[in-house]
Amino acid sequence: MGDRETLLEMGFAPERVDWALHATNASGLQAALDHLEAHQDEPMPENWKEAFAGAGTNGDATGTDDTKAKSIRCGMCGKVFRDMDLAMYHADKSGHDDFEESAEEIKPLTEEEKKQRLSELRAKMQEKRAKQATQDAEERRANELIRRKAGQDAGKAREELERKG
Repeated sequence: MGDRETLLEMGFAPERVDWALHATNASGLQAALDHLEAHQDEPMPENWKEAFAGAGTNGDATGTDDTKAKSIRCGMCGKVFRDMDLAMYHADKSGHDDFEESAEEIKPLTEEEKKQRLSELRAKMQEKRAKQATQDAEERRANELIRRKAGQDAGKAREELERKG
C-alpha cells in the first residue's frame, strides 16, 4: 500500500494528502504526516498545483533542491547533524528535544581537518586518562588508610579480649 492510500485510510482529505505529498517531494509517509500536522489549521493554498508546476517540477516536488532537508538542527543549542541517528544520540546525551530539518548541507571533512580533530581528541583522551590516574591513586591511598585503621582496630579489639579473658 502506498503512502497516499495509507494517509487516505487515516482519514485525511484526498486534496490535503496530495498537497502534503507534493510539498514533501514524496519523501515518505512520516514527512507527509509532519506536513499535514504542521498545516492542519491552515487553509490549503488555492494554486498549490500551479506553484509546484511553475517551479519546473511538473507538480512532483517542492521546487529546487535548496528546500529539501539536508541535515537536522537542534533548536535548543543550534548544532547541526548529518542524519537522524546523530540527532537522536545528541538528544539522549543532552536531553534536548527540539529538532528541525535544515537545508544546510554538512560538508565532509578534509584530510587536514580530520588529522586536526584526531589530534584534539587524542589530547583530550590523554588529559582524561591523566586525571583518572590521579583520582585512582588518591582512592588507593584512602583505601590503604582505611585498611590500616581497620587492622589497628582489630588488633586493639583482640588485645582487649585477651586482657578480659
